[in-house]
Amino acid sequence: MVALSIVGPGGRTEGIPNVMIEALALQRPAISTRVSGIPELIRDGETGWLVAPGSVTELRQALKRVQAEPERAYAMACAGRRLVEAEFDLASNAHAQLAIFRAHRRPVAAGG
Repeated sequence: MVALSIVGPGGRTEGIPNVMIEALALQRPAISTRVSGIPELIRDGETGWLVAPGSVTELRQALKRVQAEPERAYAMACAGRRLVEAEFDLASNAHAQLAIFRAHRRPVAAGG
């Protein structure tokens, strides 16, 4: 899966593209860009390959690596799935967020 992000006007970026989470959940080799939160998911050389935004040369090199090293690409995709299972599970994240909210809630004033 290749999903290349850019830095838009005024420094605008996306967070972590859902399509990359889904690709790793399905154990697909992943190539993306070093933009915003993407490196949290696509860890260069561990769960996929990262390239500089707009770098055709780096993209070409990453695509050639997937083709030349399919076993490594698959192993990285499997590592990506483990990462998604550990850090991007909706139920686990919802429980963790709820615990944070409960720990920081303020008491409600009497009468209102």
